[in-house]
Amino acid sequence: MKKTIALLFVAVFSIAAWSQKWIRPSEAVKYQGNEVSFIGLVSSVYHADGIKGDRTVMNIAGNNSLNVLQLVVYNSDRSNFSTTPETAWLDQYVQVKGTIEMVKGQPQITLHSARQISIVRDGSPEQE
Repeated sequence: MKKTIALLFVAVFSIAAWSQKWIRPSEAVKYQGNEVSFIGLVSSVYHADGIKGDRTVMNIAGNNSLNVLQLVVYNSDRSNFSTTPETAWLDQYVQVKGTIEMVKGQPQITLHSARQISIVRDGSPEQE
């Protein structure tokens, strides 16, 4: 019985791990509402403070240096990060996991915790 439960647990966990969808940042528009993972370059960062919805916005560069996807950290979630987004990820290749939503025609992922983003340390991937 314990073996059966253990096998069932491993099977469910494996399905969840393999079901993660890896995309190129330029494909984000196609995956609205889906949880995805990707690696991309944070090309610019700005912190919008003092306006409704205070937030930090990080732009992910695509072909021809056009921004193809935005990562957003709202001020209400900043305490979930040990470093400030404005300095931690600028000009870095990052691996991101999150749900794509469309905001004013732009694909966006809201980052709620540091577990959703990490710097890629093994060199930069080939740009799309």
